[in-house]
Amino acid sequence: FLDMHTGKRREDLSPDTLAAIDTGAAEVVADLRRRAEAVVRENRKLIERAKGALMKRHRWGEAEAFRRLQRAAMNRRTTMAELARKILDGIEVEL
Repeated sequence: FLDMHTGKRREDLSPDTLAAIDTGAAEVVADLRRRAEAVVRENRKLIERAKGALMKRHRWGEAEAFRRLQRAAMNRRTTMAELARKILDGIEVEL
């Protein structure tokens, strides 16, 4: 197959070129992984804050608030994080 960086067949590339390409690819993958992990952390924080707001507002326990948030997200075909954002923004959401 052709290497997308050089337009040459991979077998025709020097070991140094292959190593540089592999290192670059590994750095891209590591960066994408770090970004994805950051998004996951932020989403968890949003969900925790929304859950706390629901617990306070409706006097629900933690499990009940989570379950209702989860079910409402599924019913709306959205993510829990997106629904949590709406709740924290003060948008009235039926749970």
